[in-house]
Amino acid sequence: MCCATRFRRIYPYTDQRMLRQVLIIETMEPLVPVLLLTVIALVFILFWVLVALPQRRARKTQEDIVSNLKIGEQVVTVGGLIGKLTYLDFDKDLARLEIAPGMEVRVIPAAISHPLDIMRRLDAAQAQAEAKPPKAAKAKK
Repeated sequence: MCCATRFRRIYPYTDQRMLRQVLIIETMEPLVPVLLLTVIALVFILFWVLVALPQRRARKTQEDIVSNLKIGEQVVTVGGLIGKLTYLDFDKDLARLEIAPGMEVRVIPAAISHPLDIMRRLDAAQAQAEAKPPKAAKAKK
């Protein structure tokens, strides 16, 4: 027995508009799982674009900054300590900062936020990128 026939038996004095709504709901019923999966996929993609990708880029940038550090540079830790890098060993996951003459603290390299002169370095890198000539386009055969 069709849903509309059952509906008419239960509610004999309903108008055509309500009957049309029941028929629309009945025809949409097979699409519900597909729509649900589509919404879940869209939410996952949105999460990936708004959260995961920027976090991955920030982590890669941080790793690049720390890997390019040299002994003797002034650095800033994530805790706000400013000191001169006196020892750096990625294998042992250890770095030492001299925060005052004769006073050194041990930190892990991941706790180093950036060099103290990061803005000067960023400006130099941007100027160098702008100074590079554009690559010549390859001739099409």
